[in-house]
Amino acid sequence: MADVLVRLMTDAFGHRRFGVQGGDIGAHVVTRLAATHPELVTGLHLNFLSRLPSVDRPEGPTEAEARYEAEVAEWFREHVGYQWIQGTRPQTLAYAPTWPVCSARHGDWTVATHGARIAVPTAYLASPREVVRPPRSLAEPFFDIQRRTELPRGGHFAALDEPEALAADLRAFFRDRRT
Repeated sequence: MADVLVRLMTDAFGHRRFGVQGGDIGAHVVTRLAATHPELVTGLHLNFLSRLPSVDRPEGPTEAEARYEAEVAEWFREHVGYQWIQGTRPQTLAYAPTWPVCSARHGDWTVATHGARIAVPTAYLASPREVVRPPRSLAEPFFDIQRRTELPRGGHFAALDEPEALAADLRAFFRDRRT
């Protein structure tokens, strides 16, 4: 999908460079776009940072990092039951391949940057009820975080929950990144 967006922005719309924004699955798509085409991207604005690899430190994780790891573990316990279904009752999902989205190779449309740092200037809009909220110390080894905004309310879908706040943060971040 990232390559489709590149062709749309460059070939169809004629942009030489552009900014990108994403949340949920869109965050994975635009992160991959920024990783694979950094020369085209003026800025990467995310309102979802998916599971980041742990950063090894001799002194161990900070309090914020340990809290994040616990939140991720809890989220996995509560929300990945389909994996148990696939492992114990695969016939339950026998019809899924007939649905077009399920036929996609999920590993190919996730970030798949394998821990590489994305050098594109990045903003992160954090909602208090987001699925997971990595601390800055875990995001910075993988992203060039130049702006982090903490929303007072909202959840996983910032565009629906807090559209004005999302728009304001986009304007503020991209104001100086026009091409």
